[in-house]
Amino acid sequence: MSPADVARAYFEAIRARDGKALRGLFAPDAELVTPAGTVRGAEAIAAFYEASAFQAADLEPRPGPFLVSGGRVACEIELRLAGTSTAVADFFTIEAEHIVRLSVFLGPQSPV
Repeated sequence: MSPADVARAYFEAIRARDGKALRGLFAPDAELVTPAGTVRGAEAIAAFYEASAFQAADLEPRPGPFLVSGGRVACEIELRLAGTSTAVADFFTIEAEHIVRLSVFLGPQSPV
């Protein structure tokens, strides 16, 4: 799987609210960096999504084109969640077909 394929699989798992698939995409010692803080480990990262974003009935990430450089992937996303639309930028570091680090930057929110 190419780095872009891994990033695509990540968004598919998010849209499907598939915690098991998400766990499999992250390296066991992966790091998720968000404005809410840093989460470490594939299990903790999946649990973070299951307890937060997966609870919203209207969860829908809409990623734009991927910018790929080696094992790094960046993309802008329109995130629809909990009645809002948020501009998001994701920065993935991918090694051996696993996400080892994902940094998430949130932009402004607006009502949908």
